[in-house]
This record gives sequence, C-alpha cells and structure tokens, in this order.
Amino acid sequence: MATVSTLDTRLTVTEKTVERHDKILCGNGKPGLVDEHDELKVDVKNHLDYHEKLAESEKERRDFWNKVLLLGIGMIISNVGVIIFALVK
Repeated sequence: MATVSTLDTRLTVTEKTVERHDKILCGNGKPGLVDEHDELKVDVKNHLDYHEKLAESEKERRDFWNKVLLLGIGMIISNVGVIIFALVK
C-alpha cells in the first residue's frame, strides 16, 4: 500500500506532466500544436484550391486549342472540296 507522501509525489509528477502537455498543445506564449494544426489545415486547403483552379484553366486551354484545331481541319476540308469542285467543272 502506498503512503500519502508517495501518492503526493506521484500526483505532483502527474500534474507537472499534464501542465507540460497542455503547454505543448495550447502553446506557452507561442503557437502550440493545435494552432499549428489549424494553420496547416488552412495551407493544405489553399494548396488544393490552387491546384483545382490550375487544372480547370488547363482544361479550358486544351478545349480552346482543340476547337481551333477542329476549325482549321474543317477549313482545309472545305477548301479541298471547293478545289475539287472547281477542277471537276
């Protein structure tokens, strides 16, 4: 059976450990783990939003050049048709 002084010593050590963990988590005049986690969460969200917008603009750029290519091919085919029609006459 533990004596009162042994229990008091263990309680003091436990209390100091809890205070130390509290300072680590909540900060002690500087950002703690909780603040760093929140900042990291915001940074990750901003990074994902940026890459989502980047992917969207890349898709729009590809779509634009695909339309230009199709228009060019259509113009070439129509000009070839006009030339063949002129030669057949």
